[in-house]
Amino acid sequence: MLSTGAVLNYLADEDELAAAFRSTARVLAPGGLFVFDMMDRAGAETLVRAPKVFEHEDGMSVFRAERSVSAPEAVDLRIDYFFREEGEVWRRTTSGHALTIFSPARTESLLAGAGLRVEAHHIPESDAAAPGRREPGHQPETMMIVARKGGASAGSPS
Repeated sequence: MLSTGAVLNYLADEDELAAAFRSTARVLAPGGLFVFDMMDRAGAETLVRAPKVFEHEDGMSVFRAERSVSAPEAVDLRIDYFFREEGEVWRRTTSGHALTIFSPARTESLLAGAGLRVEAHHIPESDAAAPGRREPGHQPETMMIVARKGGASAGSPS
């Protein structure tokens, strides 16, 4: 099994995504699983419409996004992290992330082209179940995809 977080959105285009899937398929054993998170258009639009605030023990994070002016299939994500440094002194750091948004259908097609079959995907409901309460570092509004390399049954070790 190979598992990643939401790193594939950092790839610039479908050619890079297809190459990543081919590389993944090369290192997986037959029947092996590839589990990854990816932000889709709906998730990106959620962050464009309203920033997400996540409180955690040592501060809070604010995720916000804008549609990219350079590419219609991209968003510019900003993460502001606020943390207490000394007593009542708070610090803020901001990181910027240029993310490419790939459609779920195109992602599945590129996986298939690499010899990986989607077995499951999960697109989370809104954060209504736990508004403002997520684990530190949680990437909001992502879908999880489980893909299997062909060549062995589902019960085979990965």
